[in-house]
Amino acid sequence: MDILTFTPHKTQAKVSKKFPPTQMRKPTIGQQQHRLAPKFEALQNAFQGQNMEIQKEVDGIDPERVLVFEVAGSVDTFIKATRKIKGFEWLGELEGGECDPDENFAMIAQDKNEKKYSEKFYFVMSNHRALLQLLSLWNIFCDNKEFDWGLKPFRELFEQLKDIRLWNENDRIEEFGVRDKLEELVTTNIVSVKVQIELWFSSSEEKRLNCERQIRFLTEQTGGRVICSYQNVEIRYHAIIIECSTRTVREMLDGTSPLIKATEIQWIRPTGQVIDRHFGEGDSVVQETVQFDEAVEKSETPIIALLDGMPMENHILLQNHLLVDDPDNWADDYIVKNRKHGTAMASLLIHGDINAAWMPLSSKLYVRPIFRLNAEGEECVPNDVIFVDLLHRAVKRIMENEEFRSVKIINLSVGDSSRLFLRSTSPEARMLDWLSYHYKVLFVISAGNHVTDLFLTGSYRDFKNKTKKSQMAMV
Repeated sequence: MDILTFTPHKTQAKVSKKFPPTQMRKPTIGQQQHRLAPKFEALQNAFQGQNMEIQKEVDGIDPERVLVFEVAGSVDTFIKATRKIKGFEWLGELEGGECDPDENFAMIAQDKNEKKYSEKFYFVMSNHRALLQLLSLWNIFCDNKEFDWGLKPFRELFEQLKDIRLWNENDRIEEFGVRDKLEELVTTNIVSVKVQIELWFSSSEEKRLNCERQIRFLTEQTGGRVICSYQNVEIRYHAIIIECSTRTVREMLDGTSPLIKATEIQWIRPTGQVIDRHFGEGDSVVQETVQFDEAVEKSETPIIALLDGMPMENHILLQNHLLVDDPDNWADDYIVKNRKHGTAMASLLIHGDINAAWMPLSSKLYVRPIFRLNAEGEECVPNDVIFVDLLHRAVKRIMENEEFRSVKIINLSVGDSSRLFLRSTSPEARMLDWLSYHYKVLFVISAGNHVTDLFLTGSYRDFKNKTKKSQMAMV
């Protein structure tokens, strides 16, 4: 039995620190009305235009669009208030950055100095009827009248509202690095590419099915095809992988493709981007410098699992240590000389630092390949698989199989350079969080696999000072 030990917890005396209170400086009602009235008028015109267009084909349909509320600060009770409006469906929120003080908003410290303020984005699905109710609430705010019970958070929302608009074509591909990755796909592929489409998740199964049908229709209309789809209610996630022409991707980037205009779509991303490029051609995967005493009897019951590439099962340091589970038969096309990352990670988990004579893991290591080799011989998640779906299936197989359910720790040492931790938690992170809670299993996640340089604004001295201030605030 292997025991994972942690440093004993030490209770530290809390240091009381008093920070000067701050409050938000906001525009007056008149200023907000002057700034935002054209925005609300533009929204109403957009909904009316869409209504007229759709009713030419199907009478009686009230089409839905995603409203984006850009707010200075946050309105924590807004989610509850949206449920009071029939036709509104809460979709989620996104942390924005820090904004410099401007003529409308600023944080005012006790010393009266203006400080930066944070922003937040709220996403709500709305039809035209719900928009009319929102306009009615806006008019109540502009007339400085009382809001009905349960709708008072809308007053706070309107006070702090920076902008209100529809989720648009640019939003769908403007996540950090996504446009660059899509442009790279277009330039390196001649005929077709695979793209992952993430839909706004609806709590209604019927709506999710209708949205998927619409994306399938638009994909086939442009000459493409749907490869796979995945829905998960627990983490509110719905995604589709399509194969389309490079011309279609160019039109997405130009904002002219029917797909990029589809209101059902939240994000459009490249797929198969979890790639290991760390090992070069001349790198040694595992050094064979230490001989271990293999007389220790190993348990056949695994307690640690590795989700990674396919390892070299007959490597001298891995023989008789592995329990490889390959339900997808990916080993058949996995050239032995390219089994680098999985071999290195398996060696690390079994032996630790091989230059220090540690006792090897006394139980077998469960290994589930989640990488395959692409055309360039790189180890990566296949581009026809939704990574969240793969994680879900892999962990479910471990924890619901009598042979493997003894596993208590799962190592995952992969990362997607096109999906940095920025403003919101990724669906992969949400899935791991749910799996950990649901199956009572510990995930060990590696970080620092970003292979390109990171550029920071300001000087190194400023960066160190910020770090010190953060550490002091945490004490």
